Amino acid sequence: MRTAEQKNRVLVIGDIILDIVCEGLVERISPEAPVPVVKVKSEFYRAGGAANVANNIASLGAEAALIGAVGADSFGEEICKSMSGAGIESRYILKSRGRCTNTKTRVIGNCQQIVRMDCHDDERVNEEEHKLLIGNVKKILGHYDVIVLSDYGKGICSEALCREVIRLCSQAGKAVLVDPKGKDWEKYTGATMITPNLKEVMEWAGVKMKNDTDEIVARCGAVFDRLGTTYLLITRSECGMTLLENNGESISLRADAKEVFDVSGAGDTVIAAVSAFWGRMPLKETLRIANTAAGIVVGKRGTAAVTQKEIERALGNGRAWAVTNKIMSLEEAVKKNAEWKEEGKKVVFTNGCFDMFHKGHACLMYAAAEFGDRLIVGLNSDRSVHRLKGGSRPLNRQEDRACVIASMGCVDAVVIFDEDTPEQMLKRIRPDVLVKGGDYTLSKVAGREYAGEVRLVRYMEGYSTTALINKIITNEEAAT
Repeated sequence: MRTAEQKNRVLVIGDIILDIVCEGLVERISPEAPVPVVKVKSEFYRAGGAANVANNIASLGAEAALIGAVGADSFGEEICKSMSGAGIESRYILKSRGRCTNTKTRVIGNCQQIVRMDCHDDERVNEEEHKLLIGNVKKILGHYDVIVLSDYGKGICSEALCREVIRLCSQAGKAVLVDPKGKDWEKYTGATMITPNLKEVMEWAGVKMKNDTDEIVARCGAVFDRLGTTYLLITRSECGMTLLENNGESISLRADAKEVFDVSGAGDTVIAAVSAFWGRMPLKETLRIANTAAGIVVGKRGTAAVTQKEIERALGNGRAWAVTNKIMSLEEAVKKNAEWKEEGKKVVFTNGCFDMFHKGHACLMYAAAEFGDRLIVGLNSDRSVHRLKGGSRPLNRQEDRACVIASMGCVDAVVIFDEDTPEQMLKRIRPDVLVKGGDYTLSKVAGREYAGEVRLVRYMEGYSTTALINKIITNEEAAT
């Protein structure tokens, strides 16, 4: 499991599609045929297929890269440009003169989809393309934590490519999540998770099923014997989603959509959300995020990305996602700090070990928050606490301490540092206000020269982690 302060790095491999949307007004029927005439008012592009998955991953705050193929045409250039603009690594997308860029053109008249026109290659990758794609995977696989195979049946996810990617990931200990297509699921053998919708499961299994949890759980167990996967996540439209595990356990979540406008890309959003938060929190909480994200995206027109803020609003600040989202690397905190300052916010910083969190710690946080608009908390790592406090400390791991602090409403960011003091962090962040407890004197505050001002808040007598530990030891000795 990745440490809580890190964001997932996700590599998406699959069929890249450009969605083209033409919108306009319908005021008459064509004299040439009984069809509406659309007077086009606007035309715009959106990422589709594997590109939409990557776009959603980036929008959710994870690092994303995309491997696939486009044509050497203007549509291919548009896809690569949009990926780069979204901060997605796109250097490893093949630009093939032997292919056309996959496109789906939707014509919308008076807010109603009238027709969809598809232009795509169904040809499997040839031997040269296969070598180039696998070569690119090998080049960057080590940098990524989770790999997504986004199969839209347009030729990239051939049996040879899928099997080779899964083999490489198995050797490297990487999770592989698959959004499947068609009936040939044997090529996904060994994947960590497969994420079909109910219709796709029925097509693969060759059986009809009601959209009923008990029936789905009873009938879908065969997937584990046949494909050796660990998880099967089935999206069930208005009935939500069901996760089956190879140990016989299952989890079902009801649909979270308030209003369904367009189901395009909902499956992309689910697998994007699962991969973006894979290993960072309990799987059930990750599914809540994915379910909420799907509920948001079906309320949008066409393929669309869901943002962190949208999910945070939908889940509420008390959810685990909103908490872990506050836990940042130093680079992320520096970037967030710059954004806050551009908005005219006053940034406050405080720090400590915060082992066995108690009232004194909480009062320090709230007092510090009063000096500005945003509060960043520096947290000593386990190794740092071990050096400062001795071999028996800390009692709580850095991930657990970070989550407790991030759960406080007054805290906006938590950054774990490995040094004995936060001086190097303060040199990068340069807060407007640096706050320490009243047991310090100004001359003893490390990094004070990098803050606009230093404030000391009243030290609460009677609250000490060391005293609490000694009390526990005394009570245990008395009991024996």
